[in-house]
Amino acid sequence: MAKFSTEGDRTTIEFERLLPHSPASIWSALTESEKLKAWYLSKVRIEPGKDGKVEFWIGRASTAKRKYYIVL
Repeated sequence: MAKFSTEGDRTTIEFERLLPHSPASIWSALTESEKLKAWYLSKVRIEPGKDGKVEFWIGRASTAKRKYYIVL
């Protein structure tokens, strides 16, 4: 479940997850670039400009099943 809050023109979405890993393991997955690349933004492509877009993959780029776009 997500928790939404708005303050002025800023909206925050908060997710809480219980993970079956130690705090040290989670911290290294969030702070070490090789580990982060294995599960988070593994590939990013940016097309700058007025009609540009940001395209990114979650997880290993070679096997990623989800691809996301942000159109600018």
